[in-house]
Amino acid sequence: MSIPLPRFFTTPPRLRRLFFCVCDTAPPAQMRLSMVRLGSSEREAKVQYSTFDMSAIAGKHYKGIDPTWIEFKIGETSKDVLLDVIPCDSFDGTVEMGVYINESNAVGADVGKYLHTCTVKIIDTAVFPSNSLAEYCKGGDPKKIKEVPPLDLVTGFIALCWSIPVCRVGSKKMMLAYQYVLLRRGGKHRHYPP
Repeated sequence: MSIPLPRFFTTPPRLRRLFFCVCDTAPPAQMRLSMVRLGSSEREAKVQYSTFDMSAIAGKHYKGIDPTWIEFKIGETSKDVLLDVIPCDSFDGTVEMGVYINESNAVGADVGKYLHTCTVKIIDTAVFPSNSLAEYCKGGDPKKIKEVPPLDLVTGFIALCWSIPVCRVGSKKMMLAYQYVLLRRGGKHRHYPP
């Protein structure tokens, strides 16, 4: 699939910020972004681009690209950049990564001062809270979804929550605080409302 990346070479430069979406599917998805050169193509030009993390993490959600040169020969107006999306079985929701065109070291061209970034949204196709429940969710049949074992749903949700460091630490603190309160009361639970 070929999708235009922000136009980066112009005389004068003109760029815009674009958003693209790709699904996290197996086998690994490869996304092709087209980098377009505007203005005169009568001379060679090259620019450096790289990827950067937003909510997506290089190595987990996509294969990061270190600063890489892309070169336009005389007469060339378009080049493709390939991005590899790494499928994962855990639920992450929609995550984002970016492609950045370095404006400080372009050779034979100018890169616009603004909007030299492209945001790529990676749409997670995993089942919430885990893929162990995928057989119940295929096709979105309400009768099949109602057959999800409640214990599997709860344990999957707890496992998902505990995979997030902030939730895991917060839960441990709450459990310790609750144990402290119980010890102060002599081990007696208070039922609410009092």
